[in-house]
Amino acid sequence: MSESIFHIRNASIEDAAGIAKVHVDSWRTTYQGIVSDKFLSDLNYESRTEGAIKRIQNPLISNSVAIDKKGVIVGFADVGPCREKNLKVEAELYAIYLLKEYQGKGIGRMLFHAASDQIRTRKFKDFFVSVLSSNIDSVRFYQKMGGKLIGHDHVDIDGVRHKTDSYHWSIT
Repeated sequence: MSESIFHIRNASIEDAAGIAKVHVDSWRTTYQGIVSDKFLSDLNYESRTEGAIKRIQNPLISNSVAIDKKGVIVGFADVGPCREKNLKVEAELYAIYLLKEYQGKGIGRMLFHAASDQIRTRKFKDFFVSVLSSNIDSVRFYQKMGGKLIGHDHVDIDGVRHKTDSYHWSIT
């Protein structure tokens, strides 16, 4: 598939269910064998749709969606102010998620650049992302996108502690 059959645009409330589908389905494929099967099976479209609506309505968060030629949402990205109080970073890439069958086709790169543009437009000087260290494909993606490793932390998912890597970019 060529990048030209996909486009990126700002998300709207009408996109919330499509974003939720990408969120749940991508977690179930990407994190299989990394987080518990119970956690993955408990993910649901309804709560993720509600979360997507809240993020889209939040004026501090910028949301982008990747759309295929049929108008179906195949990925999304969210950015906003840094939520980590102990980091001296202005913005954060909260998420980039793609359906498994669309990974490796340049869409993640397109979403990353759209997110970077949103950050630049909002006059933030830098941003970071936190990724599970065991999610090797995502770690490699952020490294390929030029992220500089700035530290490690952890996140608890369903009672299990997972190591995270944080990557940083400066906006020029």
